[in-house]
Amino acid sequence: MKDRESILLSQMYSTVRVVRLIGAAADYDFCGFNQRSPAVGDTGTLIHTLEASDLPMKFVVENCDDKGVPIWLAEFVQEELELVE
Repeated sequence: MKDRESILLSQMYSTVRVVRLIGAAADYDFCGFNQRSPAVGDTGTLIHTLEASDLPMKFVVENCDDKGVPIWLAEFVQEELELVE
């Protein structure tokens, strides 16, 4: 059976849900254009993974409104997300 990280990696462009936030609100606005910070319960599209030696893998997720306008774009560690099936 796949572990959580493998499932997320194999499901690029799938919907994920924010299940917890480890950092402060400012930690999730690395681009400086978020309309608001991510919140527990938000869903978004997994659009990229970030990997570097000796650092935890991060997942870039985008949340958009019903017209496709981005509300937030943020990086998360695997413990903060779950795959929406």
